[in-house]
Amino acid sequence: MKAWKLFWVLLAFATASIAQQPATNRAWRYTLLDASAITEDCPVCGRPTVPYPLRGTFDLLLENFGPLFTTYCITNVQFYAGQKDSPLYSVEGNGVYRIGGPLAIQQDMTLRTEVCNSTTECRDVTFTNNDVAPVQFPLIQISVTQTQASFTSVYTMQIIAAPVREIWFGVMDGFTSTNSGTEIMAGDVLSQQGRIVRPQTELFRSIGITNPPPTLRVDALDVVPGGEIYFSISENVISSTLGALQHGDLLSDRGKIVRSNQQLTAAFGIQPGVPDVGLDQHE
Repeated sequence: MKAWKLFWVLLAFATASIAQQPATNRAWRYTLLDASAITEDCPVCGRPTVPYPLRGTFDLLLENFGPLFTTYCITNVQFYAGQKDSPLYSVEGNGVYRIGGPLAIQQDMTLRTEVCNSTTECRDVTFTNNDVAPVQFPLIQISVTQTQASFTSVYTMQIIAAPVREIWFGVMDGFTSTNSGTEIMAGDVLSQQGRIVRPQTELFRSIGITNPPPTLRVDALDVVPGGEIYFSISENVISSTLGALQHGDLLSDRGKIVRSNQQLTAAFGIQPGVPDVGLDQHE
């Protein structure tokens, strides 16, 4: 099998977002962090409690900013323990998160979910929190327990989550995903969540390259406010819409040259002339 290597990584942890409250006009994607777990207890069995590491995401959207409490909607809960394609447990649903209080800051969470186990048994489960003292928001750390009475199966989840952005990256060589059977091409924009964010061919088409040479690659990429993707290519090529493109030009998926390589390097006074010295990374 041909070895493959990561050649760029971007949109890592959104450290700047951790220090501020989620915006009011859009949902924030939260990712479960290490130490998140799910347990299934059997009160009449007396069996040991075994926590299973929990992975997944949910969206948090501001619903109401009140004088005492701020209320958020929780949507698109997608948690799993074990392998994503054949989980030991899976949790899907929605809920509400509140933070605030008249004296001390408190937190409350209610989740209305469907929980399935590895035997494909699924049932509706409502969770509410045991602890009320929050950590520094927007980080969420809370333990929630099943509210429905049961002698044989009681679920508890330890949720530790933060508004962490996806990590986007590319690879030098293509491969086939064993999870989905999808063929991944070198230069495709991928996510650590296991999806293709943007095929390389779409980026090429955006700049008027419909029949790229087989050696052409996207070799640097970034996302700017508004979702516009900036990128560069690995070699010179002729675009049907933009004309001659250099491997050091900064390009946009909106179909334009943001800066030529000569414009980017002009301030350094490179002599002779201002040659195209390439572009490997940008912020």
